[in-house]
Amino acid sequence: VHSTRKTLDEAGSGFDAMAKADLENLLAELENLAKGNDKEAIEAKTAQLNAAISAAMQQQQAHQHSAEQQNAHGQHPEDDVIEAEFEDVTGQDRHSA
Repeated sequence: VHSTRKTLDEAGSGFDAMAKADLENLLAELENLAKGNDKEAIEAKTAQLNAAISAAMQQQQAHQHSAEQQNAHGQHPEDDVIEAEFEDVTGQDRHSA
């Protein structure tokens, strides 16, 4: 529980709001279960929390990798402009008509 809370605190800003809220809820549920003696429920909730945090971290890493790739190529996610060079191959001067 402590290591999961630490991971969530350290990397939480990179998670989307929905994933972070889901992880917080799962962590709270696990903390409540840990107060009791139901070993099977604790193990099941721990597995559920581990799967959820793993998925959130993979999504965060994929997003970071995508952003790094775009930055490496001089692209930014908010760019709507495509730069291009062109040449008039018709051989006609449109201004001399």
